[in-house]
Amino acid sequence: MVASSAVYVARHTLFKEPVWTETLRTYSGFSESQLMECAKMLANLHSVATGHRLQTVDKKYSKSEKCVVAFCSPPKSLLGFEFVVSLMILLVMIL
Repeated sequence: MVASSAVYVARHTLFKEPVWTETLRTYSGFSESQLMECAKMLANLHSVATGHRLQTVDKKYSKSEKCVVAFCSPPKSLLGFEFVVSLMILLVMIL
């Protein structure tokens, strides 16, 4: 589910339409609604990543050969206050 949600967020970030195609649904086994909570958590993590002390990935994807994707903003429609608590729990679990 995390991998499918990451694809969903990436397509959303890059303004791909439709964001979740029937082909993606078929091969992943997940509908758009099933991915939404995880996708919102990933988008929230993305939104706070630049302030984190571990910047290796950010530096790597800030280079032109990686299409400077580190500078892409997370989709605003996936960001929301209701996931702040979930985000904090996830960060505590990771750290």
